[in-house]
Amino acid sequence: MAPDSTLDTAIEQLALSRATWAPVVAANGHLIGTTTSEGLLRHYTRLVQASMRRLDAVAGRAMLFKGRPSPDSNMAGRRVAEIPWPPDTVVLSVRRGDEIIFATGRTTIARDDELVLVAHPDHREELARLLQPVVPLAGSAVGDSLV
Repeated sequence: MAPDSTLDTAIEQLALSRATWAPVVAANGHLIGTTTSEGLLRHYTRLVQASMRRLDAVAGRAMLFKGRPSPDSNMAGRRVAEIPWPPDTVVLSVRRGDEIIFATGRTTIARDDELVLVAHPDHREELARLLQPVVPLAGSAVGDSLV
């Protein structure tokens, strides 16, 4: 497994191989360390818990939106945490081709990514400066459908 593998990729590789651990190997072939399914599950659980705490903060006041980076936004190549999102906006996932990435502040956005996020409906115009198009997902009141 490569040291820069996403959490989703690492979990998938271990699951498909039915292994409980895997070596982490640098591009030059040197062993960096190991990772375990238990460690990956703990990390994933912490990420889910952190996202749920953030969602609880906006529940009942927010909606789900999706969109791609606007060419004028300069989002491509930047990490989620570096982007000036409207207040109480939470980026949930990034679809990159066939891969869905559970977003964190360290997730780097690519030009053709599709983002799913939670934001207050009053911030739709601000989101439109970052994403094109900004599409509310049907039945997406957070308090009604996610919590």
